[in-house]
Amino acid sequence: MKINCYLSEDCGSESVLKTNIATALEKVGVEAEVNFYRIDDAKALSLGVSGSPSVFINGKELQPLGAAGFSLRLFTDESGRLTNVPSMETLQKVIRGSLGKL
Repeated sequence: MKINCYLSEDCGSESVLKTNIATALEKVGVEAEVNFYRIDDAKALSLGVSGSPSVFINGKELQPLGAAGFSLRLFTDESGRLTNVPSMETLQKVIRGSLGKL
């Protein structure tokens, strides 16, 4: 499994995102190559990244926005609340889904 995270140069979500990903992987019981990239808006546009942070699991974007370029990124958690990083529970669900373990 490969998880790529793209963040704007001034995004403050990296620490919480790292914790949520590590916890989700541990709870699901899977290892992954996890990469964090600090990129500028031009690179975000060229990659089709749709906000900061953007998380791709095995090449598939978590909660895609459908627009390229950096802006504040919000995610919806399992209770419908908006958060600035995907919750550990949301990450677990997507990781399990990518393994066919729903």
